[in-house]
Amino acid sequence: MKHARKHFAKGLLGALLLTSTFIFHSYAGEWVEPQLPALNKLKAQAEQSPLSYNIIESLTTEVGARLVGTPASDKSVDWAVAKMQELGFDKVWIEESTTTLWQRGDLKASIVSPYPHALVAISLGGSAGTQGKAL
Repeated sequence: MKHARKHFAKGLLGALLLTSTFIFHSYAGEWVEPQLPALNKLKAQAEQSPLSYNIIESLTTEVGARLVGTPASDKSVDWAVAKMQELGFDKVWIEESTTTLWQRGDLKASIVSPYPHALVAISLGGSAGTQGKAL
């Protein structure tokens, strides 16, 4: 299973590189010939390296779920700074930001007419409430 995930991650990284190459091409117009060898070298290195998979595996196993505004979110910031420094980035800093922590409230849903009955429902993150009013 782990081998399959690594293979998938390599394929995903390759697809992302190809996609970004095509997007770049659409904005840059004609290719400048000297750029092609460097792009092909980067693509080959990315397809052969397990780095992208290792980074994602590290984040998801060492930090786990990280809803914004929770302690796990703070832990993920610390993890990212440490990981970038470990990878040799020389300019790593944290940008301050504010956000509102969305919390799921109570939800009751029902059909009131023509045959009243309760429904099972769940609200999605960031959903606006109806303030108890029927829709």
